[in-house]
Amino acid sequence: MRKLPTLEQIGEVPKTFTGTIPVDYLDEMGHMNVMWYTYVYSQAIRHVLESVGLDREYIESQRKGTFAMEKHLRYLAEVRVGEQVSVYTRVVDRQGSRFHLIQFMVNDSRTRLASTMETVSTHVDLTERRSAPFPPEIAAEFDGLVARHQRLKWSSPLCDVMSLHRK
Repeated sequence: MRKLPTLEQIGEVPKTFTGTIPVDYLDEMGHMNVMWYTYVYSQAIRHVLESVGLDREYIESQRKGTFAMEKHLRYLAEVRVGEQVSVYTRVVDRQGSRFHLIQFMVNDSRTRLASTMETVSTHVDLTERRSAPFPPEIAAEFDGLVARHQRLKWSSPLCDVMSLHRK
């Protein structure tokens, strides 16, 4: 695992979600339940997908979308009820129908990095329920994000076990 970026560095990638944690998200320990981390990160991924053209209209008209293939979630600091969090998303790579990204959940109320989630997903044909190539215009949008994010002067703290090449 690579060194974690600073909050200033994280702020160099797009903020893709902001919200306040409601009481419904808590578990018996008094902090945000594991399942809600996945939900919050999913909301942030939705923002990224919409930004490259994979919006509701595309999904319904083309019968194509994305499936998650692998995730790695790392907890770094508690998130509690009433605290505001923001998620920032960095697109690491795209090859063929797959893309790799890492997200950073910042606890704005405590000014600290709360967690990271690394994801590999694939573009799918929803009729066949199989991976399918991206349309050229969406591939180009993803590739533009990858190029911009690769120019950052800090490395993503990847878990080093996820890959776009796995079957």
